[in-house]
Amino acid sequence: MALAEGLGLVYGLSLLLALAYYPLLGRSPRLRLWGALAVLALALPLPLLIPVEAVGGRLARLFLAIHCAVLGGKALDLHLGFASHGRPPLGAYLRWTGLYHPWDHCYRRRDEGPLPELRRDGPRIALGCLETALGVALLGWSIQRTAPGAGPLGFWGDHLPKVLAAYLLLNGSARALCSARRLLSGRRTRVAFRDPALASTPADFWRRWNTPVNVWLSANVWQRLSAKTHPLRASLAAFAISALGHEYMFAIASGQLTGYQLAFFGVQGLGATLTLRLRPRGWRRALAWAATLGFGLLTSPLFFASAAPLLADWFVLYPQGGLLP
Repeated sequence: MALAEGLGLVYGLSLLLALAYYPLLGRSPRLRLWGALAVLALALPLPLLIPVEAVGGRLARLFLAIHCAVLGGKALDLHLGFASHGRPPLGAYLRWTGLYHPWDHCYRRRDEGPLPELRRDGPRIALGCLETALGVALLGWSIQRTAPGAGPLGFWGDHLPKVLAAYLLLNGSARALCSARRLLSGRRTRVAFRDPALASTPADFWRRWNTPVNVWLSANVWQRLSAKTHPLRASLAAFAISALGHEYMFAIASGQLTGYQLAFFGVQGLGATLTLRLRPRGWRRALAWAATLGFGLLTSPLFFASAAPLLADWFVLYPQGGLLP
């Protein structure tokens, strides 16, 4: 099967699953729940239809795994939040579930965020484009600089520029796209990344990182586990779900179950849970920021080890050898 055909097939099947679930939203809570679980169970293996040996096959699997995991999560969200919004109109439902919508994973909290404002969003688009361009340039430089024969830099000299490049690409593109969507649609749009590099604790970092997923976890995990009275339990549960989700996505994409994502989110979850109530001020904030940055960089090889095989069709992420097997 050609890559383009596989992409179309997987996306079409996911749309059929979303459409099949819609009638169940008008039925009993038990049927809604079983229907949502069926959507999740049937959607998660769909990216395996993409041939991994095709050029770009692993990366295509990753994006489809994200899409299918989000679809399953949205089905569960509609069930869990049914009391607050009921069954949405069919058109709104298909737009929200059928199209990958990176700003809204929680239906009852959709369209949160600031209203469009040209004086604010115009500069944010420009800044986001600049960040993205710097990320592309830095990634290209780091790949060329660490190519075989370019001289030994050691793992960290090879790794750290790529971490910075990935951060600039994600943070910059999200900043530009969120602001552009806000201006073009005239609708509220949530900021996807809130400058996580400025975080003063691991907990603060994860509050700033990927806010659409944060909102989903907050509404469907955090609040349901009585976060106000049992915050440690709620935090660990949220990171456990995130760890399983990321391990699934990278395992589907690469065809290998490594456990790196479980380890990464396990360590990060522990750090975030221990710093959940910390709000450093003054000079302590500067020290906490440095410690948070160091903690993130030291644990980042676990995350990047899963990404390396997905990019092998275009370049070797660590030509001098990675830190992990």
